Amino acid sequence: MAKMTSSVIVCAWSVAVSLAVASCATPFDRAKNTPLARVEDNYVSLVSGLPALYSVMASAVVVAPGIAVTSAHVLDVADRYSGYTASADMFTVETVAVSDRMDLAVLKVPGNVGKPFAWDLPRRSDAVWAMGTTNILHAPVVAGQVLEPDGWACEKLGEETETRRGRDRCETPIVRGIMYQAEAGPGYSGGPLVNSEGRLLGLTQGTFYEVVDREGRPIEGAPRTMFAYRIGDVLVEVRRLLKSGSHGLSAQEVAAPLAYLERVIAALDRQSASLAN
Repeated sequence: MAKMTSSVIVCAWSVAVSLAVASCATPFDRAKNTPLARVEDNYVSLVSGLPALYSVMASAVVVAPGIAVTSAHVLDVADRYSGYTASADMFTVETVAVSDRMDLAVLKVPGNVGKPFAWDLPRRSDAVWAMGTTNILHAPVVAGQVLEPDGWACEKLGEETETRRGRDRCETPIVRGIMYQAEAGPGYSGGPLVNSEGRLLGLTQGTFYEVVDREGRPIEGAPRTMFAYRIGDVLVEVRRLLKSGSHGLSAQEVAAPLAYLERVIAALDRQSASLAN
């Protein structure tokens, strides 16, 4: 579920992972003439299956040296992925941690993949762009608009968990994130959401399946509404998971990512505090 000023959004995450025995459509060529070009070096196409006949496709974003993130539900579809980048480098992707608080997984990637990225806080009505690794039936790059920069949604469906008062349509804990309107689809899970300057705003997580008004009546013909975790929340959770020591990485392997994350999180906190004042 997610909240807007004029309506209530109830969501069941469609698993935004592409399942198709077909050649995949990557976003690299399409992203070059859009703001997504600024994060292209940090984008990782996740694929599972035989080359040229990939059966599962998804997305990941490099957020620190040697560390990428994707949606944890991606791992429910396939347990082994390869990753490749705009430079056509292909490598094995290793899962090192899965969050128990968000639909988020931390991946180990080669240290030379990705670069420092620009980030920003989402604002209502911002133009945004997202990209994913899809089958040939879905566009790998889409443009859209932020509906609610600080919305909320059900974490998952199908679990019996106490929820906050007043949000009893959710069956699981509430998570904060960005609601945006775009024709994104399968393969966008774990992919980046950027603003018109190419600054990373968040990580696409899923699709809302139902839009209702405050009386609980479905709004017919509502446009596709997507949900993304805010990049600050993602980085804070990655930092927590890396500090937990339950990831199997050596102290040397986590030192550089943690140092980088600390700097970015501190800068995001300063920006948030400045806007609040």
